[in-house]
Amino acid sequence: MGRFVISKDWRGNPVEWQTRVIVTTDDTAPSEPPGRLWGLWQHEVVEVFIAGAADDRYIELEMGPHAHYLALRFAGERNLVDDDVSLEEFEVQLTQSRWTCRMRIGGSALPERPWRFNAYSISGESDRRYCALFPQVEPNPDFHRLRYFRPLDC
Repeated sequence: MGRFVISKDWRGNPVEWQTRVIVTTDDTAPSEPPGRLWGLWQHEVVEVFIAGAADDRYIELEMGPHAHYLALRFAGERNLVDDDVSLEEFEVQLTQSRWTCRMRIGGSALPERPWRFNAYSISGESDRRYCALFPQVEPNPDFHRLRYFRPLDC
């Protein structure tokens, strides 16, 4: 997918940190064992959404620093059609202050090209921080807003 940097909050305001392929971690690990975790968005997470250009089908890929993941497919904003997309690969490397992740899914799980996408990071236990690659102009963060997605060239 290439490299990207998330450096603004969900409304487009600059933040003092950046999220890249490597992310600073400050949340405690979920109590569940590593692997698929429903509700991962309640913990530290990076979320990548990929939508097809022709319709409102999209996939949501969530990755956490403690080897948790979630992959979901939608047909229309928030219309969940598959809550257990299979992964071909999932790997997390966690150090004391950074983590990197690699996730690979089968091509059949992706919507038809050309693709649009957005990426987000969520962190903070008592003071949640919501950051976006392509910011929104909304009263509350909602990562399923397809109108804020941008072309993905790969």
